[in-house]
Amino acid sequence: MKKIVIALLVMLVLSGCSQNKEKELAKEIITKMITYSTYTQTDKNEDNLPIILEAYFSDEGYKQFVAGKTGYIYPEYLRLTKASDTEKIKFKKIEMSKQKKGFRLTCHVEYSIVYNNKKIKMQDTLTLSFDEKKQVTEVLILNTSDIIHKMFLERRIM
Repeated sequence: MKKIVIALLVMLVLSGCSQNKEKELAKEIITKMITYSTYTQTDKNEDNLPIILEAYFSDEGYKQFVAGKTGYIYPEYLRLTKASDTEKIKFKKIEMSKQKKGFRLTCHVEYSIVYNNKKIKMQDTLTLSFDEKKQVTEVLILNTSDIIHKMFLERRIM
């Protein structure tokens, strides 16, 4: 009985460590997606997205990311607002769920965009699906701050 309890404790500890690594990976990817400096890098692919993002994806996942235009939301918003920086990135909550092949993380993040000497507070909810190799297969932006929609409308009307 004692061996079973010890084995269960070891499994729980290892599972917790694995989940922490997976959550840190999601934080790293999302931080790069929303950070202004990511899009000022000169090393871009043919779709004008930084190659640094492509490294996190499976081949099919990256094709969907580019084809579905999800990948363009942040760089386009930063370009349209003439943002000069992204600050105070904080992950409020990260929820993990298992899938048949891999796992899914839903991340609630808050940050500020520096724009015309002002700071605009943002809140986004993103879901990243990973395969068993810990490569992104899908990115869904479930909710973004209303300011993104407002800014896009204002810019397109002008």
